[in-house]
Amino acid sequence: MYRTTNRPNTRIEVADALRGIAVAGIILFHAREHFNLYWSALDLSRAGFGSWEQPVADALGFLLSGKMYAIFALLFGLSFFIQSDNQAQRGNDFSLRFAWRMVLLFGIGLVNAAIYNGDVLTYYALFGLLMIPIGKLPNRWVWVIAALLFIQPLELWQYFSGHTLSIRGIEGMETLYPTLATGTFAESARVSLLYGPLSSFGWGLEHGRGTQTLLMFVLGMLAGRYRLFYDEGQHRRI
Repeated sequence: MYRTTNRPNTRIEVADALRGIAVAGIILFHAREHFNLYWSALDLSRAGFGSWEQPVADALGFLLSGKMYAIFALLFGLSFFIQSDNQAQRGNDFSLRFAWRMVLLFGIGLVNAAIYNGDVLTYYALFGLLMIPIGKLPNRWVWVIAALLFIQPLELWQYFSGHTLSIRGIEGMETLYPTLATGTFAESARVSLLYGPLSSFGWGLEHGRGTQTLLMFVLGMLAGRYRLFYDEGQHRRI
């Protein structure tokens, strides 16, 4: 069982700055993808992937893809540690309060999913719930979990078994992107809520983003436990 060291968790300005950079980068990358409209019935030129826009899209993909999500997920885990450790120092169990926050985050994600079918907040909320039991473990067992996630077990299983975790064959999923391209706002919101979170979650499982996200949550929590953000000068190499 993890025990707090009772060391104060002061405001981490560099984490706030990194979080802002990550959010801005994610928005830029989604804009580069035209918020998934390139999967719709629009042809590539109308979706913004013609002529000089392609090199710009490629550059943004190289600079931002994966990196911004990793930073954001790492800081999610760091924030979990800070909040839970602060409560532990007061003698409180943070589990129920954090679970309630994940319920709220899931609700916010559904609102976002009605507008943008690539929402990740819903599965951030689901994976966030796994941090409650993980957060109670001592460091050595948390490192074991991190190592298992690092080897991408779902990816390896798909590769060696020849099976896929795809859920894109769900009946009605094929209506998602054509409706986004041609439907009314109400029609688009309806299909986005019905199939958007499923599509996003399925993509994350297929491409390793699910295990990567939980891994970054765990590493962020460990960074908090080892206080790597509180003495940046000593930990710059790390």
